[in-house]
Amino acid sequence: MSTTIRHMLHVTLAVLLSAGVTYCSEPLPTINPVQSIELAAFDSITSDSAFQGLVVVMASWCPPCRKELPVLKKLYDQYKGDGIQIVALSVDAGGPKAVQPLIDELKVTFPVYWAGMPAVQHYKISGIPLLMAFSKGKLVQKLPGTQSASTIEKLIKSLLAKTG
Repeated sequence: MSTTIRHMLHVTLAVLLSAGVTYCSEPLPTINPVQSIELAAFDSITSDSAFQGLVVVMASWCPPCRKELPVLKKLYDQYKGDGIQIVALSVDAGGPKAVQPLIDELKVTFPVYWAGMPAVQHYKISGIPLLMAFSKGKLVQKLPGTQSASTIEKLIKSLLAKTG
């Protein structure tokens, strides 16, 4: 390769990188848009007596959150017909667009809301992920850290037993 061509390739690469072009494939399609939500509105969702299920507080930069989301997705798909609800509450600093790529990548199908760092103080969160279980709109359990599929499934079954 001639020196001129090599120089042109380096210049082209430098221009692309300085313009922020670092990824050349198409972005993943968004099938489940992350919604921005005020804390009062989120509180009203979880305090509704019809709310029976789990809330996972998470962030896209959190490796344990990334590990737990596919488990929650699988269990949501399995139990949603039984009346169990699963929603995620993102505390990412960058807003809904910060967490959207992760939701798209993992093909998360349950609702995902973004409330940002104010949710950490509001819900007295000391670490993420945090799984909160609700039965008939009342918080019944908080489980900090990554939970196994069997632990989450047992929790879901106990919530279903409370509705009977």
